[in-house]
Amino acid sequence: MERRKIIFIIVTAVLVLLIIIAGIAILTKQPTRSVNEPTAQKVTQLAEKSATTDELPWLDESQGGGVDTQAPVVKLSQASIEKLASQLPYNKTMTTEDGIEVEISIPPTDILSNDWTLLVHIFGPDYQIPKDDPEYGSMRNAFLAGASEVYTFLGKNDIALDTIIIDWGDRALVRDRSVEWLK
Repeated sequence: MERRKIIFIIVTAVLVLLIIIAGIAILTKQPTRSVNEPTAQKVTQLAEKSATTDELPWLDESQGGGVDTQAPVVKLSQASIEKLASQLPYNKTMTTEDGIEVEISIPPTDILSNDWTLLVHIFGPDYQIPKDDPEYGSMRNAFLAGASEVYTFLGKNDIALDTIIIDWGDRALVRDRSVEWLK
């Protein structure tokens, strides 16, 4: 009879230990996020809320031309960038499920070309890739993963997307392809 109790206690202890180990494994498992899943749709929805440099308000030639720095959207962006200044520079490197290394770089405000646009570099994706290339989707998704990280960074710093103007790169080719991929 004593032997049965010992066996019962050992079996019970082993079962409890297995349940605890399984619980820990479930709780600590990192969810795998596919860059190919709803990320593209989510990022596109977020992008619709943010302004880009091609949407800047311009002064009439009779008023001297150039960006209307008194426009509300520009003023809001200046305030957001000023609020974000202490968190810059921001750098992050990540690897997509397709194996593309994506590097995000947002320089400090003192080297930005103006005080109303936030320059965001996302290195890694090939912005020159033709649409019919089999790797096109992977490159687009790599960019969108980087953009998603930028939006997360802004959100963590209480920057609403509709209050900041983002310049996606400092080359026209990169900016144009970025805007295309965000739409």
